[in-house]
Amino acid sequence: MKKLMGTGLALVMAAGLLMAGEPLRMGAYYGALPAQIDFDDRDGYPLHYGTWAGNVYLYKKKQEVNEWVGEMKTTMIKEALADAKAYAQKNGYKYFAVDQMRFQVVHTDNVVELYFDGNAVVWK
Repeated sequence: MKKLMGTGLALVMAAGLLMAGEPLRMGAYYGALPAQIDFDDRDGYPLHYGTWAGNVYLYKKKQEVNEWVGEMKTTMIKEALADAKAYAQKNGYKYFAVDQMRFQVVHTDNVVELYFDGNAVVWK
């Protein structure tokens, strides 16, 4: 029994060590980060993405505009988090997040455009 518990503890510790090199995700926020961050150990950069879809394209896919916008918002947030994580790994930071996210939807007669602005934030 002791050997089994010792093995289980060793596995948990090994998993913890393997994950220690991986930056921890803080999240994605529409406002400011909810964490107190030392600004001397903080870094980041602005993020800007844009995409569009024509009305004919959406019609052929049998997809409503609001469905497409929802899917693209999710995709853009995932891309922003992936970019922030890569920046954290490259520069040796422990935490990463995306904050101050804003989306703009422009719907004209022929096209739907979606724009994303936010900040990639990393800190130790």
